[in-house]
Amino acid sequence: MANIRKRNKSYEITVSCGYGIDGRQIRRTMTYTPEKGMTAKQIEKEVQRQAVLFEEQCRDGVVGTDGRMKLADYVPIYLENAKHRLSPVVYEKYCRMLDICIVPMLGHFKLKDIKPIHIQRFVNALEERTTHLDGKQGRLTPSTIRRYYTMVQSVLHSIDFPVLYGYNVVKKGPYGMSIFAGPKLRYLWGKKNEITFSNFDQKGIHEKLYPFNISAVIGVGVNISRIFFDFRYEQGIGNISKSITYDNINSDGSTGISRIIFDRRDSALSFSLGFIF
Repeated sequence: MANIRKRNKSYEITVSCGYGIDGRQIRRTMTYTPEKGMTAKQIEKEVQRQAVLFEEQCRDGVVGTDGRMKLADYVPIYLENAKHRLSPVVYEKYCRMLDICIVPMLGHFKLKDIKPIHIQRFVNALEERTTHLDGKQGRLTPSTIRRYYTMVQSVLHSIDFPVLYGYNVVKKGPYGMSIFAGPKLRYLWGKKNEITFSNFDQKGIHEKLYPFNISAVIGVGVNISRIFFDFRYEQGIGNISKSITYDNINSDGSTGISRIIFDRRDSALSFSLGFIF
């Protein structure tokens, strides 16, 4: 249950998120400041509502970690949230994986600092292990290693409409160099897209994408006589993922549909080479 404490004109809401591997209690705190003109009864009702929402967000792992939370501290939150939708056997297996491999190798990293290179090193370390989770001797099989990580693979078909503005920096004889920038409109052809989710706990995962998206483009182009080439960098401005749902199996055996939060943005560095006839 959330703890509420009044501080001057604001309210501090604190929620306990269990204990970390070092035995210390994990707490998350937010501050709510009532708007001007609210009555005492309205403030009391709104504070309680904010406390309930904040507690739900902490339980679901949605609350921002202000950049300091380590993976080892997040594990208890994840397990508490996942326990109700996993069978006892799978839950116990996850606990062993986390305790024996994942937390010792990656637990000291802050969530915001974990990069693909760390995951690759983790996979390499698993391939070199000579013992299984149950203590038996022998290297882990590729199928066992795949259970430690998940993968999203997408093949997207699109029609692009770049609107670029350029400026000649160099234009002398056969040589030229220009810089360009501008927006690029992109239409995703939904019927041709192929999106697969591998090694996820959830079943029946389905993602919907926004059909129209916009990116910012910046680049430099060089031409030498009839030969030209350019480098360009593109960065998506908005999240192209509209929604992701999966089939949820509740503890009582009933089924439903739940959602996954997925922030997907385009980011690409490209190169082109051409010849003017």
